[in-house]
Formats: sequence, C-alpha cells, structure tokens
Amino acid sequence: MALGEAFGEGLTAERQAIYVTSLADIPLDKLRRAIRRAIKELKWFPKIAELRELAGFSPDITSDGRPGVEEAWSLCPKSEEASTVWTEEMAEAFQAARKLLNDGDAIAARMAFKEKYSTLLAAARTKGEPAKWIVSLGWDKADRVRALSDAVSKKQISPTNAYRLLGPEASEEFLTALPVPERKLLIGNIKRDLSQLTGLSRVLAELAEARVLPREVTETSRSPNKTPADRSPDEVRELRERANEQVAFLRRCQNTK
Repeated sequence: MALGEAFGEGLTAERQAIYVTSLADIPLDKLRRAIRRAIKELKWFPKIAELRELAGFSPDITSDGRPGVEEAWSLCPKSEEASTVWTEEMAEAFQAARKLLNDGDAIAARMAFKEKYSTLLAAARTKGEPAKWIVSLGWDKADRVRALSDAVSKKQISPTNAYRLLGPEASEEFLTALPVPERKLLIGNIKRDLSQLTGLSRVLAELAEARVLPREVTETSRSPNKTPADRSPDEVRELRERANEQVAFLRRCQNTK
C-alpha cells in the first residue's frame, strides 16, 4: 500500500495477494528496507523481481539449489557428446532453445532459454518446490565421468546412482575422479562388476575389492585423456616408476599365496 501511494498506482486485491505471496519468504526488516529503497531509487512501481533484488534476494543467489539463469545456460549440453546433470526447469527451458542451437543461432537460443527458464524458475521458487536433478548422458564417456563426479561433489545425486549409470571401464575412472570420502563410501556400499575388465586394471580392481591394495595404489590419480606424446619427460618417468612399484607389489602378493 505504501508503494501504491508513493507511485500513485492503484492496487487490486488480487495484485496485492500476488505480491504478498511472492515476497513472503523475505524477512520483514529486509522487505521494509527494499520498499524504502524502491521509493527513493525507482521511477516506476517495482516488479516483484526488483523488490527481491533490492532486499538482497536475487534469483541467482537463492538457496534452493537451482542455478541462476546464466549458470544454468552454461551447464546445458550444447552437443550430443556433452553430458550434464540439470534441473527439471533447465531441461524444459532448453527445449525452447534446442532447435535454434541446432540451426547455428547460439544467441537466439540463449535468449529463448533465458526467457523460458526465468519464468519456470520464478514459478518453482514461488511454490517452494525443491530442486529435482536429472541426469542427461551424452556420447562422450569421459564427459559422462566429469558430469557425474561433479554432480556427486555438489550433492545433487548420490554416488551409488551415478556409478550405476556407467560401464565397467568408465566406472573405474569415475571412482578415481571422486573426492576420497565419497570414493571410500561408495566402495563400501557396492559390489563392482569386474567381468569386463582385463589385464592390470582387472588385477588392481580385484585387489582393491579384497581390501589388500595399499592406499598409495588405490588413491593414485590417473590422466586417461593423455597420450604418451602429451606427457612431459618427468610425467613419463613418474608413471614408469609408479608402474614398477605396482608390478613389484603384485609379485610380492603372488609370492605370499
């Protein structure tokens, strides 16, 4: 009512109800401060989004887990190879941009996504609905590992569910990509399918499953995307030494049987 008086604008009961519902999650002291700022700083009667921003509740910093518009667009898969873990609102909004993106008009695709996503985001936050995360896997196996491990680190999906979406070889890379606490928890909760692994990968995985593999072997990070030509002499030397240590360990294990 104070805003209506200050801006000389009549407010229907329906419009007041919409504003009250949409601003109800903001503490009263912050809302009063936003109204005072609106009266002093704005030329026209403020939109709901403007009042929320003045109160420090910008859509991009709301704590419901959903990303803001720009971050959401950056997470969308721009090709069939890319994987992502996104919200229902992001997936729906991307449908409005997909054809434009396929036609090569990235700017129009981004604008179509932003317009649709902003509407869906505001509606979901007004209803107070929790974010629901959906996995969308592309063709690139390495990108699947990246997307799923990132989502697990952000607590968007569980390690077990992510692990079950990958094949045996990719699942080994996934375990390597996880932070140590999540990796240990996951290994303790699952029985891995090792039937399709061969060679040293199979032997090391079986030893890790039996809990006889030392920590320095199980927690060694790998760079699966690098070829020998991509590595520096120091990296090659380090990998060779590490491989020799693992072979020596396997021989010791064999001799103790």
